[in-house]
Amino acid sequence: MWTKDILFRLKKELGIEVNDDTLFFYDRINLVPIKRNPDNNYREYTEKDYIKLSKAVILSKTFAVSLEDIDRIFNKDDKGLKERLYKLLTKHLRILKETT
Repeated sequence: MWTKDILFRLKKELGIEVNDDTLFFYDRINLVPIKRNPDNNYREYTEKDYIKLSKAVILSKTFAVSLEDIDRIFNKDDKGLKERLYKLLTKHLRILKETT
């Protein structure tokens, strides 16, 4: 998939508008590294890349989780952080259910 396809899917499936600079930044800081086509040097996203990007975008844009913490979740298997994040998300869901 190309960058524009990823941006379209994020908006359509998650309802979150993201620009290409965000995706390129995530790639540059190695949060979600993307392979490049050796023939044209374009980024080519796989379904696995899309899923990881989706998680990063949701955590950063919706729940204000820092990129450093997202990196720890993705790359360092920080179980304590994952547990705290799970509790936070559970709390948010409970509040949403109570207000609807």
